Amino acid sequence: MPCYLDVEPLTTHYDCDYPTTDGLPLSNIHPNPIHKPKTLANMSECSISDTFVYAETYDANEQNEDRYVWRTNVTIPIQNQHFKRHEGVTALAHIFAVMDGHGGYDCAEFVKNEVIDLTIEKLSEVVYDEDGIHFVYEGEKGRSRVGCSSDSGSYRNDGIVDSIKAVLVDVYQILDDRWFERISRLTSGKKPQTVCQKNGPWSVGCSSLLSVVLQLSGNCDDKKDSWWLFTAHCGDVRACLVDLCQKFNGDMVDEVFVELTKDHTVQDKEEVSRICKRTSDPNPIRKNSAGSYCVAGSLAPTRAIGDAYLKDSRFSFSPFKKGVPYITCVPDVSAREIILQEKVHDSFLVICSDGIWENVSNDDIVMSLPRKENVESGINVSPAKKLVSSSLASVCKKENMRLRALQAVRRGTPRRMKHDDMTALTVDLFGLLCR
Repeated sequence: MPCYLDVEPLTTHYDCDYPTTDGLPLSNIHPNPIHKPKTLANMSECSISDTFVYAETYDANEQNEDRYVWRTNVTIPIQNQHFKRHEGVTALAHIFAVMDGHGGYDCAEFVKNEVIDLTIEKLSEVVYDEDGIHFVYEGEKGRSRVGCSSDSGSYRNDGIVDSIKAVLVDVYQILDDRWFERISRLTSGKKPQTVCQKNGPWSVGCSSLLSVVLQLSGNCDDKKDSWWLFTAHCGDVRACLVDLCQKFNGDMVDEVFVELTKDHTVQDKEEVSRICKRTSDPNPIRKNSAGSYCVAGSLAPTRAIGDAYLKDSRFSFSPFKKGVPYITCVPDVSAREIILQEKVHDSFLVICSDGIWENVSNDDIVMSLPRKENVESGINVSPAKKLVSSSLASVCKKENMRLRALQAVRRGTPRRMKHDDMTALTVDLFGLLCR
């Protein structure tokens, strides 16, 4: 079923421009990203922002392995299941995603190019019964899921929430399937990869976080439509919600800082337990060459898109082949209603790769975000750029280096030994939803 997009805000925002080859679309090639050396003075070369969304990235690797993308104001009609027609029920969606690649940028780039359109496509497959209470999403490949009903008669019930959650799970699984199909085509007839290698098709993957801010409307009993924030993630890209109004009224940071995700790493006992149940490897968590504990001594995240060598024996090799599958792409999905109150006039969604989170505190996150009174006065510094600046300042302190000296370190292994690629994306929710 086709979805309809508002004409003016249709632009999809990417992290930087990429070349094409022989006129092929980006999704069909391995593009070589064009990155310029960045300093705090010229970081805007890889900054993108609109009125309410800011994004910033800073390189550690020779070719940055982080990616981000967003699209706002997407209108999706929801069909009546029995009459197969649109009857005034629509969903307005704002979609944001951040990817953190490992083993190369290829998988993160692939997800960036696919995730927005795929999410819209699958959201358009949510249908409702003629009573407008039961929401259904059939899903892919037999992963049928039916939304629960509600006694409220409202479109914003557990049924639609469960259905949207099911959509996001399928988005991740479909992306993973498509990546496997892609590397199968790319490696057809070629000699199998025998070791993990940089940009090796079987050993490249990415952590991913997808956020959908969604509102249903049409034939509603409520006085006004509700906004919901859905977050799906696998790996160690994190998201949080920050309410600045409460902070600057004197409350503590932890009372206004809401963590939306939990990292999928070997430091999480539940994740380790899941891996032990999934694999036949008697020692699935072991040290890598640097002395850090990883999945199969190879990968830090316990969930990811890609990383075929840790999932499927067809793409694996020694010493991993006998133990697959180790990891999964299935995301954790959360949903929470966004309450828009007059006193809460500064609410932000913050999504960052681990290159940011490992260097900043909750306080740093809160203080990077603009206060409403500053914005109204014309003082509007990109909060994403401030987060990258705070992260770099933290690295300088750890390494006992001046910022200029840190920025002079060559990208690639020398700089990667100091810090990871950094990506921050911030969304002014109150401004976006109440404009």
